[in-house]
Amino acid sequence: MTTQLAPTPVFKAFDNNGSPLANGTLYSYIAGTTTPQATYTDSTGNTPNTNPVVLNARGEANVWLNPTQGYKLVLKDSLGNQIWSVDGIIGPVNVNQSLIPAADNTYSLGSPSAAWTQLYLGANHTPVLNNGVIGYWPQTPAEISAGVTPTNYAYFPGDIRRYGATTASPDNSAAINTAISVSAQASGPVAWVPPGVWFGAVTQLTNGSLCGAGSLASTLKIPAAAAAGTNIVTAGATTNSTLRGFTLDYTGGPAGAGRGALFSGCTNPIIEDVYIKASPGQGIDVLNCSPFQVRSLRADTAGDWAVLIDSSSDGYIAGVQGFSNTNRLAMLRTATNVTVHGVVGSSNGGSALWMQDCTDCHAVGVIDFDDTAGDAVTIEGASVGCSIQGVKAKNCGGHTASIAASTTAAPVNCHIDDVYSEQAGQSMAAITDEGSGFQPACCSITNVKGRDWARTTANSEALAFANCVNCKITGSVFNNGNPTNGTYAARESGAAPAGNLFEIEQWVSGSTGYFSMSSATSTIRLPKLQGLIWRPGVTGAFTYDPAVSGAEVLFDSALTGNVVLNLGTAAPWGYACARVRVARNTGSGAYTISVEQNGAVLKTFAASTAFWAEFLHDGTNWNLVADGPIT
Repeated sequence: MTTQLAPTPVFKAFDNNGSPLANGTLYSYIAGTTTPQATYTDSTGNTPNTNPVVLNARGEANVWLNPTQGYKLVLKDSLGNQIWSVDGIIGPVNVNQSLIPAADNTYSLGSPSAAWTQLYLGANHTPVLNNGVIGYWPQTPAEISAGVTPTNYAYFPGDIRRYGATTASPDNSAAINTAISVSAQASGPVAWVPPGVWFGAVTQLTNGSLCGAGSLASTLKIPAAAAAGTNIVTAGATTNSTLRGFTLDYTGGPAGAGRGALFSGCTNPIIEDVYIKASPGQGIDVLNCSPFQVRSLRADTAGDWAVLIDSSSDGYIAGVQGFSNTNRLAMLRTATNVTVHGVVGSSNGGSALWMQDCTDCHAVGVIDFDDTAGDAVTIEGASVGCSIQGVKAKNCGGHTASIAASTTAAPVNCHIDDVYSEQAGQSMAAITDEGSGFQPACCSITNVKGRDWARTTANSEALAFANCVNCKITGSVFNNGNPTNGTYAARESGAAPAGNLFEIEQWVSGSTGYFSMSSATSTIRLPKLQGLIWRPGVTGAFTYDPAVSGAEVLFDSALTGNVVLNLGTAAPWGYACARVRVARNTGSGAYTISVEQNGAVLKTFAASTAFWAEFLHDGTNWNLVADGPIT
């Protein structure tokens, strides 16, 4: 129990010497004036005091003030001398009476520097009337404009509970759509879904905003009784509509291809912090929208693409995650000027990122693991000027990175850069016509590094050209994890490839060889062999191997017998312009060095002489092109 100090029960006054003011007088006026105003003999206010009030011999009197009025009090002694005057006195509030404001509203309740700890109003501590009394949220102009009468004024405008939503209801669609209709009005509030699981579907996200407390807090779940194919959120032809802070859960929902959310024909829609679960159709479908934004999106176990950007333009996508979706994670189809930052996927049925028939679309940062089918990233079809930068993939079902023709068109001037690949189902990087006859042109996949290609598909190369023209692939192949399927480190094939370039820093042999080129106008460059020196301490016959040797073979230590250096015509020398330099100095001793091609002598270095020779491969054979003494 809490106690408090008892108040002074009667008015008591003192003279200037501190003695009781016997027979003194107390005058009462309206605050700030000299107009008399009554005080009262008791709490009922029925009997006014005389004015002035005459104090008794102890300087006391019963003085009660009207709590709704302001007073000026003046105290005088029995001879009429003033003791004090105090203006602006307000009577204390009587909790047994109504609190009525002054007619001119010049008084405030409370202080801007302090607040009440608790305020209890009405049944169950909640307001029950819509009349503007403190503690209530009255009907707003936006609600009036939308023709909406709230059902629970305890909640602020826009809160779906204000319009009848409860977590116990199997379908809150009507309340949610009512909140959205209010949000769409001029100066309308944000439609708000508090934390919890709320069954309901949005039939039309109009020009307002629907926001939750975050994707881990507020859940919109499709009603079990919804019609087949119902989307959890639908927005058509809206302007500046926003969906933010939700889980969209289709678990246990109706049959059909319902989406988590469909935005169709919208201008500047924003989708942010949304998690889609188990939608039978796309997780998010952005169709014919411009501009648009998608940020912080996750989709799991969608029955189709997790994110589909279809025929949309001038968009920005940042932070897409997806796991165990039936199809691709992020699909851009016939999109223009769309930028993607950050895609992370695992165990999906298709690519982490697929660009099809796109123009000037660009992506940065893609990570993909354990997909059952498809390439990690692909630029396909009639795509022009598109790029993907920064790809890391492991155990993808197809190529790690591909630029590929469709059955109707091929990409032009498209590029993928900075690719790391482990255990690709097919190639680490491929630019291919996919057998369609449409040739990709002026495309590149650069800075490719990886190992263990051809995990599931036989006759695959680590780096591949297939019937493309003027394309480039650069990178390094560290090891062949499947020597049965992986045929070459790099291979060009197809009906009419031309002008292509492989530039390979490091390589290993496939089951068939190092490299294979089918066009006389295409080239392999091996920067590793430029300027390197190999100093073999060997005697007898051996074959030069560029995988472990340098561009220059230098014998600078004493030989213990004659040497036969076989350059050979097998891989990797199945292309023109391969070059190797062989040299010896006088310190190599009194033995000969014979440079041969499959038994045919190209050059013999005499014993105890310092000499060099350079050999060039013409695509078929090695040829001695220059030699001379070392002086």
